[in-house]
Amino acid sequence: MEEVEMKQITDIEWSMMDKKKFFPLSMISTFSIRCFLYPFTVIKTRIQIQKQKTVYNGTYDAFRKTFRTEGLSGLYKGFWVNTIQIASGLFYVTTYESVRHVLAVDMGVKNGAVKSLVGGGMASVVGQTIIVPFDIISQHMMILGQLRSARGMTHQVAHLVNPLNINCQSKTKFDIFLSISREIYRLADRKSVV
Repeated sequence: MEEVEMKQITDIEWSMMDKKKFFPLSMISTFSIRCFLYPFTVIKTRIQIQKQKTVYNGTYDAFRKTFRTEGLSGLYKGFWVNTIQIASGLFYVTTYESVRHVLAVDMGVKNGAVKSLVGGGMASVVGQTIIVPFDIISQHMMILGQLRSARGMTHQVAHLVNPLNINCQSKTKFDIFLSISREIYRLADRKSVV
């Protein structure tokens, strides 16, 4: 029997990957994890915005109250807006590998640390440009339901759970998304004038 010499791979380069498999599998994997973990993100966000224990007495209490008053959909508020961030992971990897390739091939950079530093920096700018706006909108959507879930709240607490004073009665999720977006940009524009 012939011995085959195995070459040890120390780095997985972009050119080695089958992108037809990588992109869909990466998206499916990320989406599956998000589906499972998103309710925990909603609960974490709701607990973080309350002062002391004005609405929830802890994680289990938040799950129980949210599920009881809003149903399963209450644990997935803002989910579809948040899933847009899946694309940012693909843009991050593509930017990172493309910059590394350009630095190595077109600019002759040999130092792996420099390629990784510059590639990671550029990829972070691209990824965060996508993530941050959608994350802010998604967080606002997560907490809107708290206004209904804790009856008898004071005005101060009501303001905490709906800081943009968005009227979400008889609006579609897309209309709520647009209302939150407009209000955030209106507030940002007003703050930049001051």
